[in-house]
Amino acid sequence: MIEFLSGLPVHGLFVVAVVVLAMESGSPIGLFLPGSPTLLALGLLSRQGVTNPWAAVLVAGAASALGCQWGFLRARRLRLLDREAGSADLLDPPNRLERKLIRRIGTERVRRLLTFLDRRAAATVVSGQFFSVVRTLMPRLAGRAGVSHRRFSFVNVPAAFVWAALLVTLGRIAGAAFDQVSSAVGLAGLPVVLVAAVVGSIVLVVRRRRSRADARPGAETSRAV
Repeated sequence: MIEFLSGLPVHGLFVVAVVVLAMESGSPIGLFLPGSPTLLALGLLSRQGVTNPWAAVLVAGAASALGCQWGFLRARRLRLLDREAGSADLLDPPNRLERKLIRRIGTERVRRLLTFLDRRAAATVVSGQFFSVVRTLMPRLAGRAGVSHRRFSFVNVPAAFVWAALLVTLGRIAGAAFDQVSSAVGLAGLPVVLVAAVVGSIVLVVRRRRSRADARPGAETSRAV
């Protein structure tokens, strides 16, 4: 991914990023698109001076938010059509790729998401932005579940920009570990990677302090001799 993007001019780079991110969050085709790796690549390229990091965050956040709006509004229209047809099974949508999304996440997990959307719609929409696959399905679930457009937009748009900013920043600091970070984010989702990074940092600090504490008695003994 990084090799392909680095060979593009800046405008072409942003065009590709907009298409990938908008489709990833707005269409079931997003199941096959590398949304998170694209953002990480933008961060790494901004570190190399290929593009401006602020521009990358603004373009990526707007593209993801636009895709979410597209997915939500389309799903809400399908909800109305389902009602007219007398069918509104959210776990068995007419779109084959959307059914594949539900199977990939798991029917029971999707049921829980629908329950959370009913009880805590705002928190569920925000958290869904930070997980691969769920990010693709969430706008469609929210639209078909009857979440109001205003409420959805109020929380989803800021979440899209925060998600973009975090991943672009993570891409900038990844450096040589870019491939590993990209793979981890794609598989586990950004929150898991951030928690792992925090835990790893704490473990590293504790080990350093212990090693220093173990070295002090030895130093004092050598001085005494």
